[in-house]
Amino acid sequence: MQKEALTCLADLRSTGARRGLIISATGTGKTFLSAFDVKAYNPERMLFIVHREQILQKAMTDFKKILGGKNDDYTLLTSKTYNRASKYVFATIQSLAKEERLNSFNKKAFNYILIDESHKVGGHSYQRVVDYFTPDFLLGMTATPERTDAFNIFELFDYNVAYEIRLQGAMEAEMLCPFQYFGVTDYERNGETIDDHTNLDKLVSKERVSHLIEKVEYYGYSGKTLRGLIFCSRKEEANELAVELCHRGYETVALTGSNSIAEREAAVDQLEQGTIKYIVTVDIFNEGIDIPSVNQVVMLRQTQSSIIFVQQLGRGLRKSNDKEYVTIIDFIGNYKNNYLIPIALTGDTSKNKDNIRHKMSQLNYMSGLSTINFEEIAKQRIFSSINQVKLNSMVALKEAYFGLKQRLGYQPKLTDFIMNDSIDPEVIIKAKKNVSCFFKCD
Repeated sequence: MQKEALTCLADLRSTGARRGLIISATGTGKTFLSAFDVKAYNPERMLFIVHREQILQKAMTDFKKILGGKNDDYTLLTSKTYNRASKYVFATIQSLAKEERLNSFNKKAFNYILIDESHKVGGHSYQRVVDYFTPDFLLGMTATPERTDAFNIFELFDYNVAYEIRLQGAMEAEMLCPFQYFGVTDYERNGETIDDHTNLDKLVSKERVSHLIEKVEYYGYSGKTLRGLIFCSRKEEANELAVELCHRGYETVALTGSNSIAEREAAVDQLEQGTIKYIVTVDIFNEGIDIPSVNQVVMLRQTQSSIIFVQQLGRGLRKSNDKEYVTIIDFIGNYKNNYLIPIALTGDTSKNKDNIRHKMSQLNYMSGLSTINFEEIAKQRIFSSINQVKLNSMVALKEAYFGLKQRLGYQPKLTDFIMNDSIDPEVIIKAKKNVSCFFKCD
């Protein structure tokens, strides 16, 4: 994949392009890929931008492995200090975007700039930095270019998608660790399903925690030592659940947005060393964290979007000698958004209910040795959600339409939807009354 992507980047630059975008699934080696491209480009000075200090040091270490050179060639630009003479500068956007710091650089200080997790470039800080510098080449890297706001990432990178490989393609190429997915039924109490809208005392009740433990022990993990991530819906739930799991003999740490970088790093080290079994978190590990040894991911919350689902699934997909596969345990309640689960697992964006139902009924494996299983009640809940959701609503069609238009840079034709694996044109045609008005308005 990296060889192919490097060739595509070289071909793109040969056309005179000064910006390009790499879309690559989590765990497929974007950082090493970018280091190889920098080596091929051989810039006088390079700037690497990330949004979290937590992953800055590792990125610099990876670049050193590929590029070599002296230690003085590399520097971290954080809130503290940095070596102004270094050839390779690694910066957090928070430190770089400060007016005094940014203005201390010549606008042409770097002839090659990379932005990691570039789906965030719509933010004010990123825009200030992108508008300030004038590099010879700007590379963006992301696993999820889709955004919920109106900012057009594709336009920023001149509609130059140099290379793209999504989760399904990466699994087929066996670039990621295989997974065993289990869709299980969340705890029910007196006929009431416990979910993330339930009162906190019921969310972390002894009965629900017992149900959780029963499932994680039954479905297990690969390797000698359990190293798990649990995603839940609320900070209070994360803290209470961690305490209860510790009481049950599962050493657990809760991490939320309130924890410092140092506390997060300490917890990750504990998990990797095997001194704790679980980290319970609320969204902060969706991206920008690399723990290859994770061998169990527990989803104890509602699926709000297929993007977040794939991000959380991806936390366990990095390969490691300590595991043959990662176990994914997804607790499925009575959620109206359950239809997003088969969409996320298959990458189907057709919005065609028949397609989704068919794939759901056939969804027992994926290429790359992965398997998918649902408990019967959980499966029924997903089919019920598919039946009830209105996938061809005006909102859904507009979202698909403008998403493709942003990517292409022009008003898409029906054939463009097919060529780009977007919404099924049949769905558009069946809703033609609404859509014709909508196209005219555009």
